[in-house]
Formats: sequence, structure tokens, C-alpha cells
Amino acid sequence: MKVDKERLEKIQPMRFSYPTENGQELFYYAFFPSVEPKGCVICIHGGGWTSDSAKRLFPQAAYFAEQGAVGISVEYRLNSDNTDVRNGLHDCVSALKAIRKMLIERYGKEMPVVSFGDSAGGYYAICLGNREIVKRIDENMPIVDFVVDLNGIVDLTGKWSYGLSSKTQEDLQDSSPLFNVSAGDAPTLIMHGDHDKTVDLEDAKRYSDALQKYGVACDFEILSGAAHAFILFDYRHDNTFVGDTLCWICQYLKQKGWI
Repeated sequence: MKVDKERLEKIQPMRFSYPTENGQELFYYAFFPSVEPKGCVICIHGGGWTSDSAKRLFPQAAYFAEQGAVGISVEYRLNSDNTDVRNGLHDCVSALKAIRKMLIERYGKEMPVVSFGDSAGGYYAICLGNREIVKRIDENMPIVDFVVDLNGIVDLTGKWSYGLSSKTQEDLQDSSPLFNVSAGDAPTLIMHGDHDKTVDLEDAKRYSDALQKYGVACDFEILSGAAHAFILFDYRHDNTFVGDTLCWICQYLKQKGWI
């Protein structure tokens, strides 16, 4: 099925506010399906924690809505002189809490929630499925039901250590999904291009191995010829490839019963 990016870009979302840890107001943007949804997909943009916005994944969120799920793109605080990855993670956890509440109020029921993230956004999507990391922020907060990790960052102890303002080894490991895997983490689809020169494919393999070691269900898809951020329109790959990949992910989630 061809994904029409130009048409998707014309669909406007509904904007909802949610509070951050310091009371600052941020927003998530929801695309609602025309049918009763079976699930929700929360899209989290990348940009190295320093750039881009929720708008980047509007077409992807709109596509999930067309396919019968609630599609959402989340805004979070970028790294600055006063914030780092931990602040953005607090935001994503707060957004997840607000989204679950909104879904119950709108549809009168709970439903599966999938986190879907690219690169630095993949990091946040993975964290939302990690029990240990989420528990440190809110011990009563349930993790997402499923994670779609698209070339996500999993290890902050190396070149990605700039994500944290403090650089103790303990801080870096505590913020790295790779070192916090446990039984009961969310099942995960990992997708990574074998031509990715930004996030090492080896990191994705290490993360897949860690999930399997703890008995967490994981499917690992290596995309032949794909570079970093292969899910973004108008970026490194032609839009047909991006659309086909997005369609494949949607069908995968449907087959697994998440949406």
C-alpha cells in the first residue's frame, strides 16, 4: 500500500497540554482514527536531543491513525544549558501518563500503547519500555506495552555521553537502557540499517542480546542498505522506501495485536 506523505501532511492533529516536572507546559499532538481504536502509537522524534520537534513525525502519527490506531507525536524539552536527557525523559514519562488518561476519558477503556522512536527519540521510546528507568521517575507508572526502536541510542557511556550534563559512570549507566534491562520489560521490535554511520549497528545487536538474556521478546530486523533515520520523509532515503517501511511496521503491529 502506497503511503501518501503529501496527503498525510495536510491532516491536522489535536493539541493537548501536559505538565513537566517543574510545571512547565508542553504538548502532545493526537491524530484520531475514524474507527474505534485497538491501540495507540506514541511517536518520539530524534535530533540528537538538541534539535527538531514533534512536527517531524506528524505524517507517521497521521498514518497510524488512518490505519485505525490513535497516532500521537510528543514534544519534549531539548538539551540546553539547564536541561539534559533526564529532563526529556521526565517529559516523555509525564506525556505517557497524560496520554493514558486521555485515552480512558475519550474511549472509556484502556488500550495497548506502543512507543515508536527514531534515533534520540528511539532512546526515549526504549526507556518508556524499561521498568527500571521508568520506576526511578515514577514507581507507580506502568511502562508501554510494546516498543518500536528505530536506530535508537541505548548506551550513553561512549560517544553519546554528551546527553548528560553530569558525567559520572554511574549516571551514564543508570541512563542507558543497555545496562537496565530486566525481565518484564516491554517486548520490542528493533530496526537498524546496516549502513548506519550515526548509531552503531553493534549497539543494536548488544541491546537485542540483552533483551533475549532476560527473556524479553524481541524481533531484530537489519535493513539492508539503510542509513540512519530511515523512517524520516525527505531525509536520507527516498519517500517510497520510507513509506514502505512505515507500512511494514504498521502491518507488523497489527499482526501482533498491538493496534
